[in-house]
Amino acid sequence: MATRLTKRTVDAAQPGTGDTFIWDKDIKGFGLKVTASGGKVYVLQYRNREGQSRRYTIGKHGSPWTPELARNEAERLLRRVAEGEDPQTEKKAARTPDATLTVAAVFETFMQRHVSLTRVETEYRGAFKNEVLPYWGSRVIDRVERRDIIAMLDRIVDRGVPMRANRVFAYVRKFFNWCVSRDLIAASPCTGVRPPMPERDRDRVLSDDEVRVLRLAAETLDWPFGPFVILLLLTAQRLNEVAGMRWSELDLDAALWTLPAERAKNGQAHHVPLSPAAVDLIRSLPRLAHSDFVFTTTGATPISGFSRAKRRLDAAMLSVLRKEAEERGENPDAVVTLPEWRFHDIRRTATTGMAQMGIAPHVADRVLNHVQGTIRGVAAVYNRHTYLTERRQALELWAERLITIKVQGAKQADRA
Repeated sequence: MATRLTKRTVDAAQPGTGDTFIWDKDIKGFGLKVTASGGKVYVLQYRNREGQSRRYTIGKHGSPWTPELARNEAERLLRRVAEGEDPQTEKKAARTPDATLTVAAVFETFMQRHVSLTRVETEYRGAFKNEVLPYWGSRVIDRVERRDIIAMLDRIVDRGVPMRANRVFAYVRKFFNWCVSRDLIAASPCTGVRPPMPERDRDRVLSDDEVRVLRLAAETLDWPFGPFVILLLLTAQRLNEVAGMRWSELDLDAALWTLPAERAKNGQAHHVPLSPAAVDLIRSLPRLAHSDFVFTTTGATPISGFSRAKRRLDAAMLSVLRKEAEERGENPDAVVTLPEWRFHDIRRTATTGMAQMGIAPHVADRVLNHVQGTIRGVAAVYNRHTYLTERRQALELWAERLITIKVQGAKQADRA
């Protein structure tokens, strides 16, 4: 039968006892194959220049293949046939494994050409090493299908870490989108797949009192984590960037920290003005011989173990709150938990605090080294001002606010 293939036609097509075909009346050879199990596949029937009949499978009905997209692809293929090419023969040849087009090989190219520009190599390599390459590493890139993506996510969710599945899916989706942009595959197998867990908005901002308690608790921790947390507060920079701070990046006389491009998450060098409080703190830190790391216990690597440090910090914050409760004549044992928070909330808290002090949003964006901030589009292209003076003023005002929060908290405790 021949009719114009539309969404209504395709949706209404019913399976028979075997494969049945519905041919488009406008494009010769373009049709829909309906299998006995109900599967629907777009195909193209044509003859090559030797007169041999060929049937080319365009793709399964559903994202990304709609009737119109399949029609456009059929027209493109027929133009190739008219030029003497044989798409089906070439497709079969392409299925022969090519070591340069395996998932593992393409991933390395992706890392060199894309991830190295965004500086998240550790996250990508960890995700692919554990969740992807053991299963698809030797497979030709265009042989990964949507069901493989779903099986990957199910494996991770079944281990009891659904949010890990979300993160891995984000990396894998970015990888296949890049493959599409490089014309290595026609469509991403991630299309139509949703993350297994709904993402929660990260909007936690610490209250002034929480900031005060955090600062007091950090002052009770030994070097390096105590001073490290305080410097997170004073600079509002990313956790790993502060943890990896080098002495060679610092000009304390100029009160400036220059984060090189290779260490910045967005791949852009970042100048961080240091408030007097930040300079004084850094000057007070011990320096290990023959090591360029500011925060290190080995001299060879920067500090790590942030989850363990966070637990110690939470315990110290509870101790501060219990001591203050006792001084007020309250039962300290009634203070048993802290509201959940993360290190990254410190950056959001600093940004919110700057906004409350009247700091312009575009200045706060530059403090955080956000390249896609409040200045967008054409304005972002032409506005190359770094706002260094304004950023210095912002961070100095933020440092003064931290002192005010601490002092006011102490006065309130004395009055109590």
